Amino acid sequence: MPTCHIHGCELIDAVVPIRYGYPVMDESWDLEQENPHHGLYELGGCLITPDSPKTRRSPVCPICKQNIKAGQSSNNESA
Repeated sequence: MPTCHIHGCELIDAVVPIRYGYPVMDESWDLEQENPHHGLYELGGCLITPDSPKTRRSPVCPICKQNIKAGQSSNNESA
């Protein structure tokens, strides 16, 4: 089984939504780069067609996902 190269735990195969368009590189971008297998979405690029997929299978690290969710909660509380 593949493991997360950041946290060393086993990756879980999951279906995640695809986001299209240019990503915003703000504070959350840094957190996402530190937790690359978060599984909340995958980047799909800028070209969107009627038959572009909406989801894809992706390896997800439970710790990466937890870290991103915790970061989102703290950002919402400070806003």
